[in-house]
Amino acid sequence: MFFKKKKSETSKGSFGDLDYTLVRTSRRTLALQIKNGGQLIVRAPHRTPLREIEDWIYKKRTWIIRHQHKSLQKAEDTPLYLEGEHHPYLGRTYPLRLKRGMQMGGILENGEILLTLRGAPSPEKIERVLKVFYRAEAVLIFEDRLDKHFAPFAVRGHKRPTISMRWMKGRWGSMSRSGKMSLNTQLVKKDIEQVDYVIVHELCHMEHMNHGKKFYRLMDQMMPGWKNLRKGLKGDL
Repeated sequence: MFFKKKKSETSKGSFGDLDYTLVRTSRRTLALQIKNGGQLIVRAPHRTPLREIEDWIYKKRTWIIRHQHKSLQKAEDTPLYLEGEHHPYLGRTYPLRLKRGMQMGGILENGEILLTLRGAPSPEKIERVLKVFYRAEAVLIFEDRLDKHFAPFAVRGHKRPTISMRWMKGRWGSMSRSGKMSLNTQLVKKDIEQVDYVIVHELCHMEHMNHGKKFYRLMDQMMPGWKNLRKGLKGDL
């Protein structure tokens, strides 16, 4: 015998200062979801009484509010890629200024990030050209800062690593055993001291590939005060 699956039912509700969307399905347990902008979705079995659902919401209230705040903050931090919008570069923010031209790219000029676009601007096009600007700047800055900090490592018998760059979500940099330093292109948005910290951190991995006591002793030797710089980078990716 086959039983027809009951369709999901959606309704709006509020409990105290919390507004929510209730989605009843054939699931067996209660579940919460915080969508972009802080919208609360409550998923529940068809037969679960509303009072039981709202009691459960009350127990989860602290978790809900904390994650709604995080979601709202993330929404506020999401760039729209419009002219005049401020974007970070080396620890400061600069407004975007747009002009049309045949050669797409960007420069820092008169306290603005000037982007040259082909044709009419769009958020997608602005984002793409802004990334071209960041990458071009990062190539010069990362190589310069590596030159600045490599000398004491050369004395210790190490060869200068090669740098590769890519957009990464989970880390600022890495060092391979073959001597290749990978740096997050987004690092060019941070203070120059934080750029230096990441580079020195990865240079120390040429000698110690782990994060043991010897690694941290070398960090203390090569960059006193590095712990404060690390704090400023945590949670930004």
